[in-house]
Amino acid sequence: MMNLITLSLSFWDYALESATRILNMVPTKKVDKTPYELWYEKVLNLSYLKVWGCEALVKRDTPDKLQQRSVKCIFIGYPKEIISYYFYFPLENKIVVARYAEFFEKNLITQEVSRRAIDLEEIQDEDTSPSEITSEIPTEVECFEPPQKEVIPIRSLQSVKDYLGKCFAMKDLGEAAFILRIKIYRDRSKRLIELSQNAYMDKILKRYKMDNSKHGHILMQERLDLNKTQGASKPKEVKYVKNVPYSSAMGSIMYAVRCTRLDVAFA
Repeated sequence: MMNLITLSLSFWDYALESATRILNMVPTKKVDKTPYELWYEKVLNLSYLKVWGCEALVKRDTPDKLQQRSVKCIFIGYPKEIISYYFYFPLENKIVVARYAEFFEKNLITQEVSRRAIDLEEIQDEDTSPSEITSEIPTEVECFEPPQKEVIPIRSLQSVKDYLGKCFAMKDLGEAAFILRIKIYRDRSKRLIELSQNAYMDKILKRYKMDNSKHGHILMQERLDLNKTQGASKPKEVKYVKNVPYSSAMGSIMYAVRCTRLDVAFA
């Protein structure tokens, strides 16, 4: 694959991954099925496969009236998480992800890429807005910079705030203290952030009149067998249980369990 085109050797990993994907769709010698069929027990649709290294036209998300609506890219692979394609954009030396594009499978790239692989940046669009070049995202995961270094601002953050301010009546309230009933604590000196739902849990206890109940630690019993016979059996008990909003209470507690309080699941 790499010998048929003149792309830089830095794209060998995309070529290898694409070749592996194709080999998994080819029947094996011992079994008259593809590895994909044996693993997923269904036949894969191969119509989305394209010639590796061919030219393609990818549309821009917000095209300028004075610029072309599509950009010429080079097809180099398939993402794993979503049904899309990897494209190399030579003019800006970037890798983009798009779902739809116009492929020219008979035209293989014949120009040598001059830049190094270390300069490559990858951008990806959301699945709800396919075949569009959206924003620049570094391919390498970067850690937090040490406190003594200068913080690099996000270029598009202020422009996004200005645009939203024109569309809606809104203002910047600074750092968030509550998000979806979750309290946010920050310790800048230790570079820590903490999420708490204590206020939410207190509200739930008060709603179901358990705010004055005693606190304690109860050990969880192993191999506990629960059944219907252990529930309400007498008419008076059944009448009382029917008035208890059990589903509502469990749903309120499950919200805290799914977010920050995993220990409540064993309470």
